[in-house]
Formats: sequence, structure tokens, C-alpha cells
Amino acid sequence: YHTDMYRYAKHYRQILPGIIMLSLLAPWFTNGDIGGYRQALSSIKPERSLDKWNQRIIVRGFTMLHNMCDLVITPSQKFEKQLKSWKTTSKLATLPTGVDKIATNPEKVAAFRKKYNISEDDKLILLVCRLGGEKNVELILKAFDIIGKRLPTAKLMLVGSGDHLEIFRKTAAASPYADRIMLPGYIPYLEL
Repeated sequence: YHTDMYRYAKHYRQILPGIIMLSLLAPWFTNGDIGGYRQALSSIKPERSLDKWNQRIIVRGFTMLHNMCDLVITPSQKFEKQLKSWKTTSKLATLPTGVDKIATNPEKVAAFRKKYNISEDDKLILLVCRLGGEKNVELILKAFDIIGKRLPTAKLMLVGSGDHLEIFRKTAAASPYADRIMLPGYIPYLEL
């Protein structure tokens, strides 16, 4: 279980039909019994709030699916706690998904720093991800307004592309520290 579908439900309301189908098909895919089908049908009862309906279906659908598994692997303790709070009964294991160190050299580092005007004394805050609405980049930009005021050598670089890149660029441009915020878009892995 790698993606926080519960949180994404608020940003991607169009996932509801797929989640409903997953809930209805899960017992069939996993050779579930009639109780699984009844539980799946009960989970799709509509609610007034589309977000709450999505989230309820996600909790019930994923819990039902996970409870039919021998083991559910999560990338963090956060997800493990979330699944336990949903009453997942299957064995859970956390397997962190770290990032391998990229082989580089001082010349490449110096060229990168020069290209993006990052001095040796600068404190660089770096976020590398798909820049979508669910990533809560607005919080990082708001936090940088506080950090920028307190730490004159701080710079913020948001690397990636996504459907909210232009929105984030406009938000960054409105910051009193816009000259220290960089949104270069996608940077190839080896260059980064």
C-alpha cells in the first residue's frame, strides 16, 4: 500500500467509480466469500459529501482487500498506522523506499550551483516530486515565507512537473522572497 488514496480522494474526486469497482470486484479477485460481497455492497451506499463517500469506500474497499492478503507492505510507519486504524487484520510490514545516492563529482556540483545561482553558503531546501495539488506544495511555499524572513541565506527549489506547476509558480512569484524560490521544472535524475 504505497499511495495515500484516502488523502487523494479530496483532490481526485474522479477516482470514485474506480474505487467502487475495486470494492465490488475485490471479493471475486481474491476468492472471497458471500460476506465479502455483502460488505462491498454496503460500502457503496452514497453520502451527502462526495469526499466522505470516497474516503469511506476507500477505507472499506482497501481494508477488505488487504484483509484477504497474507502480507501488506507499506513504505512508512504512517501508512502502517493508517491501515491499523482502518482495522486491517493482515500482517503489515514497513519497507522504506529510500533514494540511492547519485554518483557525482565536484565539477558537476559547481556547474549545477552556478546554473541555479546557489552559493556554498546558501541553505537549500529541495523538494523533488510530481507537482500535483495533493502534494501540499502550498504549505511549503507558505513556510518558506517564514524561513526566508528568518534565514537570509535560504533558497527553495521545487523540482518536478505536474498539473499545478504554473499555479505554484504564481504563488512563488507573489512571495516576498520570490527571488530565492526556484521552480525549474523537470530535471533529469543524473543531472539532479
